[in-house]
Amino acid sequence: LWRVPVLGHLPLPPPMRELVDNWQGDTPPSADLFGVLADHLSPHWDQPALGELMQRPAWPREFEISQQTPAGPRTRIAIAQDEAFGWCFPEALDALERAGATLCDFSPLRSERLPERTDLVYIGCGHPEQFAEALSRNHCLMQALRTYAAGGGRVYAEASGAAYLSRQLILPDGTAANMAGLLPINARFNAAASPPEQAEVTFGLGSWFADRGYRTAQWEMEPCGAMLTYAQDPRQRCDVLGRGNVICSRILFNIAAYPTLMERFARPSLAGRAIVRTF
Repeated sequence: LWRVPVLGHLPLPPPMRELVDNWQGDTPPSADLFGVLADHLSPHWDQPALGELMQRPAWPREFEISQQTPAGPRTRIAIAQDEAFGWCFPEALDALERAGATLCDFSPLRSERLPERTDLVYIGCGHPEQFAEALSRNHCLMQALRTYAAGGGRVYAEASGAAYLSRQLILPDGTAANMAGLLPINARFNAAASPPEQAEVTFGLGSWFADRGYRTAQWEMEPCGAMLTYAQDPRQRCDVLGRGNVICSRILFNIAAYPTLMERFARPSLAGRAIVRTF
């Protein structure tokens, strides 16, 4: 009827059906309820079919509607791309361009400066622990980042990118390499970390971030100075940190899945007020 694949069905016993039917939409479901629903769903869904569907380039219709190229100058987003950095959700880059942004590459390993007329710097995941010494020697690019941030420029970095913004990158053997120092944190690499796990974060009112992503355990962020924590839950206070217009996250967000977040990235002049706590 709807010309979409059926991936499975969710048979529920009467008590569970009654619980779902009586759920109030303004109250978030509990994690226990999600677990029970997952247990009932797991024998009755087609995981390979879902994998094939996820590989398709087509966008949902409602997302297509929101991707209108804005009039006026296009936002220029500088994205770290080299051997040390460059991992991010590929659909996020496509969505940024569809939202009207111009993407420009730069290399933390080799570039001497940021691309001209940069509106936002985006540093995704990668393997800076493998290039720590080379990254620490590129003083020109790190100074360019510091100058850009001091002038009010926005910088957003995730996981490994957050380690690059730290004061020191600390390897398992205790070796430390100086990084850009945009945030007063030390980033400690854990080579034996478990795979990323799904995480949910509640942000302060008006924050321009999403509320769900994948937390990586490869990096421990150790604060060593005053800055902001955007997570309301004290247990997550080191997951999303910031100082001025510089924000780093230990959680990987697929910004393509959040139209509001996409709006903030593609139009950096839209300022979001946030209720935050300081260390």
